[in-house]
Amino acid sequence: QNIPISAEHQKSLAQAKLLFEEGLSADNMNNYELSINKTDSSYILITAVLNYSSTTLKSYFKQYSEWNKQAASAIARSAKQKSSLIIIDKYARQCIVSLAGKLADSYTAELGSNWIGDKHLQGDKSTPEGLYKISSKKANGSTKYYKALLLNYPNADDKKRFAEGQKSGRISKGASIGNLIEIHGHGGKGVDWTDGCIALTDSNMDKLYKLSEVGAEVLIVGSLKSLEQINNQQ
Repeated sequence: QNIPISAEHQKSLAQAKLLFEEGLSADNMNNYELSINKTDSSYILITAVLNYSSTTLKSYFKQYSEWNKQAASAIARSAKQKSSLIIIDKYARQCIVSLAGKLADSYTAELGSNWIGDKHLQGDKSTPEGLYKISSKKANGSTKYYKALLLNYPNADDKKRFAEGQKSGRISKGASIGNLIEIHGHGGKGVDWTDGCIALTDSNMDKLYKLSEVGAEVLIVGSLKSLEQINNQQ
């Protein structure tokens, strides 16, 4: 249910719901032929959206081995340097805090509304993926989102990928890479709503703010679990 889908797919789901309700109504009136036609049509529409979501997830999770390596390396550095580390698990919607390589706390997070995949340019509403650092801490009053940890997006990898995208034509020459990616407050809406930032509730932002320092690493990955592990748990 958290997979971003197009307006066309949203329209298909709304139509499928209507057809299914019409099928139930026809069934209640003993018009079984009409009921079957309506529910079959609903099933076809739902299946198309489910297939799209499944294909999208499988393609996205091909990067899992790399996410796993990145997380293991970041945790090992945190343990060796006795430093704090924040890991954002996008699929699980979790903001995880590690202190000296050990789990300290975790919070529910909300992401950009187009969260699957890396961020490519300003306005794509995607939360970036990769290794970042906290470049500054914004106290209450210096940000409109209660409190915030500003990340050093775009980093060198982001700039390189953006330049390659413009060179290949995948990104228009007039596009901007964007900036001001933060972990901030005013979360708790229960949906992915940001333009690419990570949102926590204000109370959890208070906790994270105290545990974090400027220069600390922030790793953003698609998932800390493989798709197989997730399916087995479900």
